[in-house]
Amino acid sequence: MQVKFYENVKDELLKFAVIVSKSNGKWVFCKHKERVTYECPGGHREKEETILQTAERELREETGASEFHIKPICVYSVIGKTRLNESGEESYGMLYYADIKRFDYGLHNEIEKVELFDELPEKWTYPQIQPLLFAEVEKRIQQANVCEIKKHMNKADNEFWNALDELVSGSEIIIDRPKGTAHPRFPHMIYEVDYGYLKNTASMDGAGIDVWVGTKEDKNVDAIICTVDLMKKDSEIKILIGCTEEEKEIIYKVHNKSQYMKGILIRRSIL
Repeated sequence: MQVKFYENVKDELLKFAVIVSKSNGKWVFCKHKERVTYECPGGHREKEETILQTAERELREETGASEFHIKPICVYSVIGKTRLNESGEESYGMLYYADIKRFDYGLHNEIEKVELFDELPEKWTYPQIQPLLFAEVEKRIQQANVCEIKKHMNKADNEFWNALDELVSGSEIIIDRPKGTAHPRFPHMIYEVDYGYLKNTASMDGAGIDVWVGTKEDKNVDAIICTVDLMKKDSEIKILIGCTEEEKEIIYKVHNKSQYMKGILIRRSIL
């Protein structure tokens, strides 16, 4: 027995619909009157039905679901002889996921009962097929959730960088430690990139927000470096404006030379 998964196939090949379902966070299973095993709702496609109509009908008939949200997951196929496929040739169906809100439709006469499970049951009607379908649904839903989270995170990231753009564009940049000059308290430290602050802004230390300004022609905010100073017991954010990759590397090393100061460089993503 072999189970495969596809994104899509020709519509006329889809002969079955299987619906992995949950209700109030529990798995929904059907028990046929003639079997002691459990199965997820599903069945044959009838003439003139779309495969979605098949899925909706089977879900109503086999679980009594009257209110639900259903969505396609993928195409599955089975190669090998089963009770429903005596030839053993590859047969195709559409796999769905449904979230059932209410049961009051009434069960098809072949279904003895519907049960809700916290964990997947041990006795499956099709043990070589159904567990694989469930695993595929869980995997794809998890992937979809991760993509959705990333989408929201990307939106939040863009809003953060846009806010920094607005802050920088609305402030005067004061370079009080130009490239080639020495640190006022540590003369051995020579600045290799222009260093200054945004006038009329406030950082964690009460002074203006620190900025590193590079040599690129476009003076856009392209990174930040977040620092922790164990001697001063504080943390700051420093904005990098128009810095080349080489300048970013220099700045990163400046903030990681001492065992008492550490920094992390966060580059602006280009979408």
